[in-house]
Amino acid sequence: MSRNISPRMNKVDAVCRKMAAAIRREFGEIERQQVKPEKFTAVVEKTALKTAQMILDELNTAYPEDTISIDGLPEVKGNGAGYSWVIQPLGARGNFSHGLGDIYSIFVCQKDGETQEAALYHPLTDELVIAQRGGGAYSSAIRLRVTGRIDLPTSLLCMAPDVGAEETQKILAPTVAEALESGINCRISNAPALDLIHVAAGRCDGFGGTGMHAAEVLFGDLLIREAGGVATDLKGRELNAASTTLAAANSKLHGQMLKMMAKARHK
Repeated sequence: MSRNISPRMNKVDAVCRKMAAAIRREFGEIERQQVKPEKFTAVVEKTALKTAQMILDELNTAYPEDTISIDGLPEVKGNGAGYSWVIQPLGARGNFSHGLGDIYSIFVCQKDGETQEAALYHPLTDELVIAQRGGGAYSSAIRLRVTGRIDLPTSLLCMAPDVGAEETQKILAPTVAEALESGINCRISNAPALDLIHVAAGRCDGFGGTGMHAAEVLFGDLLIREAGGVATDLKGRELNAASTTLAAANSKLHGQMLKMMAKARHK
């Protein structure tokens, strides 16, 4: 992990380890099929809400002046000091409900609307990934760097299509088909933020996602840029909290990916 971790990220670290036990316990019941299938969704939602409330209680106590926006809870307004949080308490819930361990919590801290720090916590592996503006992106003590690959046909692309998103049918599904026709390997995990970490770490070469949560987009934007890559939406536009799609890769592959997406979209 970065040596210069901020007080707010230190607090995130402590909150994550405090809430992990509850997530692991509920996940274990689904994984071992100790819950009836028709109750899987209810268990996931209950876990997400419990996690959200725990996060809110901890952060609001530590930083009462901050504005805190957590998926599933009403926004808590701060005193206008400038700091705000965008938080996804439990991401990749579809994986959770099927007993698949690719799940996470995301914390994005902004100052005057600009993302300063972002973190992802994987409760099953106890991994915390932190990106800091101007300070790099780290997993434990390892600094993350995007791949140096420049040849799209030999790349491994992570695709995260949300089946209910309009852009999935218009852009991403045709892009996956185009990639496969061209012999490009694609990976679909239904865990977009973890895919983005794979790209930031150079394990995968590019990413395309639709229907993404604001925390996933803001985290991915900072993470990829601090790892030396480029992140935009699927049409090449700058990302913000209202964005729901994301394309990420190194500077060479990113342009090639956008061209492939445009070609697939206009077929």
